[in-house]
Amino acid sequence: MALEQKNQGTHIPFTILEKVSGKVIRTTRIGDIEVTNRNAEIGWTWLSPAYWRARVNTECKYLLLQYCFEQAEHTRSEWSEVRGKLKHLLERKYV
Repeated sequence: MALEQKNQGTHIPFTILEKVSGKVIRTTRIGDIEVTNRNAEIGWTWLSPAYWRARVNTECKYLLLQYCFEQAEHTRSEWSEVRGKLKHLLERKYV
């Protein structure tokens, strides 16, 4: 689905790599891109449990925002919270 949305120009998915080892940690993306309004959402970040509560998510969000404002020249970015993901985690007592 993320690659289909990339091909449509509405999302930009990223693979997150651990800097030292090059190991794949998971993914994040910029989505719901509105070129006309210069707007996008950031989120859809999925991390391996070993990287929860680490700096990885904070750094990812910073880099996504930096891309949106400095390279894509957006005037607005929104945080995308996946409610189903949060509900799933709470039901399973992961947080």
